[in-house]
Amino acid sequence: MVEQLPAAVEDLRARLEDYAWGEELLRRARPEALMSDGGGGVATTAVMTTFGALGNFVIMLFIGLYVALDPDAYRRGLVSLLTPSARDDGDEVLRKATGSLKNWLVAQLMSMAVVGVLTWLGLWLVGVPLAPILGLIAALLAFIPNIGPIIAAAPAVLLALSDGPTTVWLVVGVYVGVQTLESYAITPLIQKERASLAPALVISVQLLMGVLFGGLGLALATPMAALGLTLVREVYVQRYLDREARTGKAAPAEKEGTDGG
Repeated sequence: MVEQLPAAVEDLRARLEDYAWGEELLRRARPEALMSDGGGGVATTAVMTTFGALGNFVIMLFIGLYVALDPDAYRRGLVSLLTPSARDDGDEVLRKATGSLKNWLVAQLMSMAVVGVLTWLGLWLVGVPLAPILGLIAALLAFIPNIGPIIAAAPAVLLALSDGPTTVWLVVGVYVGVQTLESYAITPLIQKERASLAPALVISVQLLMGVLFGGLGLALATPMAALGLTLVREVYVQRYLDREARTGKAAPAEKEGTDGG
């Protein structure tokens, strides 16, 4: 791939130079043109956005690593903030929340494996070189919702340019088909089996988090849904609503309101 991608990029440049709009696009894409456009505004914005995203990723990575290395210390710290009578319940809730996140991660790895295999088979049928490597890249980048598949498709499209536009459109069709299948069928169904997440809930939370928080919210949408569902079930349903039903007593706020009436 290291040998073939530069040649594919040069082939793309040569194809673009055959058109007037292509020459203009290449001229504007040069580093000196980007730096001189608006006093470096375009280049500065792109660099700051990229480094900001990388910085957020590194911070999230190290937080995850530190928590994973010693999760008991953080769980004990959270439990110690609760009143002594609620600490046993709090510890049980946190353990179940951890279990739900582990189930989500296993389901995510399974979904990534399916994406990699489907992409590999699709590219192999189309006749694109290096299909196994491209399938592996697609599997790894499937961890990033929506954005990852676009990045994964770029090298495959470049490699397909040498075979003509028909192959390019077939490659695009493979990635669009796999991404559609993964987003609306594979991942929701696997998450339902492994993490007890309803498909409609997963898609709805992804849309909501994407609108509110952008790419970062989209990446964290499914694990946050798994965590939130566990907390609602364990804290509100089982330890509030079901306990009230078992004891036959209303919650303190409801009793006070009844007496006041």
